[in-house]
Amino acid sequence: MPGEFSLGIFDGSVSAVYCRPGCGREGGAKKALSRPCCQRANLHCWNMGAIKLTREELYKRVWSTPVTRLALEFGISDVAVAKTCRRMNVPRPPKGYWARIEAGQKPPKPKLPKMTPAKKPATPPLEKPIPVDPFDAENYHPPVSSAGQIRIPISNSSLHPFAQEILVALQAEAPDTEQFVSIRGSDVPSLRVSKRHISKIVRAIHVILMTLEPYGLVFKKAKGRYSSPSFQSGYDKIEIAVEELIETIRREPTELDKRHPSWQWQLEARQPSGRFKFTLRHNDGYGKIEVYQKADESAEEILKQVINQIGDFFAERNRTKKETFRTNREIAIRRQDERAVAEERAKVEAIENEKRMHAGTLARLARRRIKNLHRAAEWWRLRCTVEEFIATCTQRWEADSIGLNSERKEWIDWAHSEARGISPLEEGYPDPTLDGPFNPDAIPLGGPYPSERKVARPPTMPKSLMQPKSEPAEDQQEQSSPPQIQSKPYPFWLKYQR
Repeated sequence: MPGEFSLGIFDGSVSAVYCRPGCGREGGAKKALSRPCCQRANLHCWNMGAIKLTREELYKRVWSTPVTRLALEFGISDVAVAKTCRRMNVPRPPKGYWARIEAGQKPPKPKLPKMTPAKKPATPPLEKPIPVDPFDAENYHPPVSSAGQIRIPISNSSLHPFAQEILVALQAEAPDTEQFVSIRGSDVPSLRVSKRHISKIVRAIHVILMTLEPYGLVFKKAKGRYSSPSFQSGYDKIEIAVEELIETIRREPTELDKRHPSWQWQLEARQPSGRFKFTLRHNDGYGKIEVYQKADESAEEILKQVINQIGDFFAERNRTKKETFRTNREIAIRRQDERAVAEERAKVEAIENEKRMHAGTLARLARRRIKNLHRAAEWWRLRCTVEEFIATCTQRWEADSIGLNSERKEWIDWAHSEARGISPLEEGYPDPTLDGPFNPDAIPLGGPYPSERKVARPPTMPKSLMQPKSEPAEDQQEQSSPPQIQSKPYPFWLKYQR
């Protein structure tokens, strides 16, 4: 019925635990062996079965009987009773409850809560889904090495909006002692250029932006105050910084210079060269790329190198991602195949293990019934021996001059009752359905299995019916070599003394 559970592992109904058949005194399994009748007969109850209770019945039993006494009554440990109460959500009496009951108090007793169904934990997937390669779609960015001829505008009238912002920011800055203007922030890249070459650098940035935008590489402003704008494609980005190179010009000393000592001559002067250094910093952890404009190199050539470096970086990153996704996809497919093979192997092993356990259970049941037959026969032999002994005693007493008085008759009646108590027939043995043979092929895999009961071992029967190993003959003992005596290790203190 729903809400019913079992506290035992045997089949059958609830039965009391007796020290032996015919004893009549109910008790626990631990106390049974301490009684004289049980020590003499060495029998336990044969019909001990599973104890089936509902939550309400268990609740009443737990709050009416101490758990230790209830455990002895059920034939299990008090820990098993506590675990059953926790599993069935049955409250138990707190510490000191029964002491308060004995003192005449009435401590509060909580009500039986409702049984909430256990939530099954969500099983996470064993493997991640197979990734889809996103670089076969239109967001794949090819390298821009084939950009063709680069044309630099001759005026600042039609600049890129971002280049126009850079122009305004540079013109608003004041030059330093070397006549250089520097800007840096989250909305403009890091630039350091002379005042007279502002238009030149702004037009170069305009060319880079206009060339890379058709390939999906958009120059975006930074979100943080400590970052710089960068070209971005997915999670990859590359920052650009431009710095005008300074050249040192050396002149020959004049007649005026020669009138002073040579260490006072100032023959070198630093001035803007009109050539630029482009620094590309990316977020892959491999540092930066620096592109220098040579003295004989035009602005178109240096801009083409910078554009190619940016495009090659993103193209290489895309190729690396593509290979990574392909590798991960192959690994995921291989793991799914391995998991499928492992699951199939586990299923086969589980079936084989269940078959082995099934065969072992059937073999154990068959051995148990044979062992019960041997034990029952030994109990019957003991019973017949006792009856013969009683008959002999009766004949001697009848032939005696005293005869069968009341005391002797009382002893004869007691002996006959004890003889009947050790007979297996009095306990319903044998029962063809419980003690006879069975067809193993008719029992399905996993049960239900035939019923099982245990006949106690008689005191005159050894623990094992197998004959002990025969001892070797005396001549073999004389011919056998003496046991090897292991020599003790050499003393360490004597071996390594100084």
